[in-house]
Amino acid sequence: MVKDFDILLVDGELVLKGHLTDATLVSCFREQLSQGGRVNMSQLYSVSWAGLQHIYDIMMDSPATFLLCKVPSNIYRMFLMFPLLGQNIQIESFDVTVLNENPETMAKQKTQPVQMLMETLADLGMEKGCFVTLPDGRKVLGSLHHLCRPHFGSESFPEPNIVNSWAKDNKKQCMFWYNYICYVRTILETCLLAQISMGRLIEESLQGITNRIVAAEASVKVLVPTFSHTRGRMLLSLLPPVYEVSQATMLKTKHSCVPYDELAWGMETLFLSETGDSEDFRKSLETVSKCGTNLQEITKSLEEVGVALGDKIFTYGDVSELRTAFSSIPKELITEKIIHSVRRKFKFESQEGTWEHTVEEILRDFDDLQKDLDRCVIAMQGFDLVRQVLEHRIHEATVLAEELPSFQANLSDWGQAQDKVTDTAQKKLVTDQERFSFQFYFPSVSLGSKDGELSPGEAMFF
Repeated sequence: MVKDFDILLVDGELVLKGHLTDATLVSCFREQLSQGGRVNMSQLYSVSWAGLQHIYDIMMDSPATFLLCKVPSNIYRMFLMFPLLGQNIQIESFDVTVLNENPETMAKQKTQPVQMLMETLADLGMEKGCFVTLPDGRKVLGSLHHLCRPHFGSESFPEPNIVNSWAKDNKKQCMFWYNYICYVRTILETCLLAQISMGRLIEESLQGITNRIVAAEASVKVLVPTFSHTRGRMLLSLLPPVYEVSQATMLKTKHSCVPYDELAWGMETLFLSETGDSEDFRKSLETVSKCGTNLQEITKSLEEVGVALGDKIFTYGDVSELRTAFSSIPKELITEKIIHSVRRKFKFESQEGTWEHTVEEILRDFDDLQKDLDRCVIAMQGFDLVRQVLEHRIHEATVLAEELPSFQANLSDWGQAQDKVTDTAQKKLVTDQERFSFQFYFPSVSLGSKDGELSPGEAMFF
């Protein structure tokens, strides 16, 4: 049987491999992972916030030291959000995104991932500042305030190497809005990974349920040829629509991340350019506001996903006819050959057993089917939580939109909008992921206790 997630010991280092989801039983790897040492994450194909938090918690509970290496860029950005990173969990190397400005290759690939040692990147930051270019001329996208936080342990080091004179004079406000864009991008990336995790969990659970029902119906028909229920075939026909609905919404979230990447890169370009002024910056904020309000389309789709999946998922739960059929089959119809056939169709470990014992196992299998349905329901609640998180960003974008006319008329300073957006964001921090991300990008802002906040770990997918 192929494992979705595994931890292997290869050449003295732990290799995390596969898909780390909310349903991954990370606790099974606690003893192995608690040993510490080098942890290679290059073969992690996808992660969820909750899955990654389980790994983080095991590491933090261990007295050992961990050295993470070859961390994919999107996973690294998530890992950065966890507090205390850089203590017993240290970073050796991770992927950064670089801008390929070579005209001959730019058409093929504008950006590309490059694996960097933390020490090398930190040395570049010490020499040049928080926005750096590699020796071969390629620009690292992102601020070393963020990328090298575990190394420097400070949000204000290395110094912002801003060239633009207007941006220099307004450095505090410029860096706030740059950090805000990065904050929203991180939130969207985590929402995307949550949707991938939830979609995968739902699809696998429903496939497993369908396989059980198909096997059960086939077994009953061997014994009772007149049994006419064919729900298994109907359920098989529902799987593609469920997948399509989930994938369509996931793609919308994925596409919503792109403008924030471009906005962050655009601001970095402005900071390092000798041209550009307040009007260029205002236009960037106008785009931030539009991107935020455009998230309304995704929240509407997520609401539709909940309804569509709910209608279909609950169709899977009724196995009353099968329970009745197996419990009422006359014993005189049962032969040893039939028992072997039924047990084989259900893929029980042993083909040996009495009919009474076999029926008991089948009914327990139906109970497990209900557990899979319960997991689907929890996953559906996760879609609703993603919707709420995106609505919070829409509220912030609305506040910013209200301030933009004042910027244009020069009737308001930047600080007023900053305070309003910050206050709006603070009031809407309802998940661990939002709180950790906010504290990472705005560490100087004190987070008091807010009504409606969840306790740590309470939100499953964040």
